[in-house]
Amino acid sequence: NIVGDTVITAKYQILSGPAFVIESVTAHPGDEDVAVTISLENNPGIASIGMYVSFDSALTLTNIVYNTAMGGQAVPPQKYVSPAKLTWVSPFADADGDQVFATLYFTVSETASGELPISLTYNANDVYDMTETNISFDVVNNSVLIIK
Repeated sequence: NIVGDTVITAKYQILSGPAFVIESVTAHPGDEDVAVTISLENNPGIASIGMYVSFDSALTLTNIVYNTAMGGQAVPPQKYVSPAKLTWVSPFADADGDQVFATLYFTVSETASGELPISLTYNANDVYDMTETNISFDVVNNSVLIIK
């Protein structure tokens, strides 16, 4: 509740090239199935992705649903703890264009408060196209904002 003069500042990042974008969402302490998408923006076409998703300890990763419209095959992480490894490979064709890559589902701790960061990292050789050319993606990290 805003009860006085307030300055609101927009947070944004200009995307000049390909980017992995984590959606910013709000949740309450104790919420289950909080969905956070990872999107591909300005995607020129990829055949393989290997990345790590790290998240605040007040979040428990419960499920990952990959976008089946991209084709290819996703390999579930061996552990759903931070950092969790996300892997996807397409043996037949590049997946291109702007689209959701995966949706992560979290349970929020009953004692959670503030902003709970979620971030992606990947190595330079872990994203490439059908010709095995490495593609550099910017990463837009975000968070789950806890509302009490």
